[in-house]
Amino acid sequence: MNSRKAVRLSVAVLLAIGGVPLAEAQLTRSWVASSGLDTNDCTRPTPCRTFGRAISVSNSGAEVVVMDSAGYGPFTINKPISIISPPAFHAAIAPTSGTAITISSGISGAVVIRGLYLNGQGATNGILQQGNNALIMENVVISGFTTGLNFDVGTTPRFIVTDSTIRNSSDGILWKGASPGRGVLERTRLENNTVRAFYINSGGTFSIRDSIVTEGSHGVFLDTLDPASVDLINSAVFNNDGIGIYASASGAGAVDVNLDHCLMSRNGSAIVAQSPIGASVIRVAQSLIANNNNGVSWGGAMASVISRGDNTLENNNSGNTFTSTYPAK
Repeated sequence: MNSRKAVRLSVAVLLAIGGVPLAEAQLTRSWVASSGLDTNDCTRPTPCRTFGRAISVSNSGAEVVVMDSAGYGPFTINKPISIISPPAFHAAIAPTSGTAITISSGISGAVVIRGLYLNGQGATNGILQQGNNALIMENVVISGFTTGLNFDVGTTPRFIVTDSTIRNSSDGILWKGASPGRGVLERTRLENNTVRAFYINSGGTFSIRDSIVTEGSHGVFLDTLDPASVDLINSAVFNNDGIGIYASASGAGAVDVNLDHCLMSRNGSAIVAQSPIGASVIRVAQSLIANNNNGVSWGGAMASVISRGDNTLENNNSGNTFTSTYPAK
């Protein structure tokens, strides 16, 4: 055996017996299964049992894929990654305390969560977003938490939630982030959230399209010191005991809400604008506001609910007039 071969053999032996640490291979796709073991390498032939273990052996930008129906336990995401449960499986996380999924700060790329069922059994958060990365949720159910989807103080993330349901929580979505943070809800249901369906408590811009807010207390609730805006398009806010759409500028930052092709029905109050300090303006176009205890109301010198002149506002117990009308241009 020549000297080069001998050296290579010696190195291989040292690696094999642990004399030199061997870095674990990082996967572009890892797998979890009910029969998996966290001592496995998370490949498809030998899957892991938990998401946390699979994330640890995966590259940034990799996929973690569910192989069968099971409960998989809470976990933390610390890199851009996709967590995917195919439609055939019921991949559940049912914590009794704490948070089901924590997304750490310092992530530079997108986190994708698809097809999971988060079922709170006394836990605080369904998903806690702590960083400024993009969060993409598709076909996710979050149910039974103090806060379903919680954006932490001071972060400026971006989120897109599609074809998902957030229900049976105190606050469905709680935004404590800041501008230029922004988000989109599309084809999403906010149901039976007992305090607020979507609570915007800081600055940002948001779009809600083709979605339903129902069977809770308050619906889309803006109460912020910072500039914030919401576009609510082709959506329905109905059967809420409290206020369907609430906009209050508690600081100098203006609050701006636009409704287009929306239904507001059978709420305690359909639309309320308040301006304790800053301007609060709600514009309404091609929408139906009917059968509420109160249709439209406003308070404060810089609060208004204005109509494009093509709405139906009637059959409410009170509040059957807008502040003013603006022309279509």
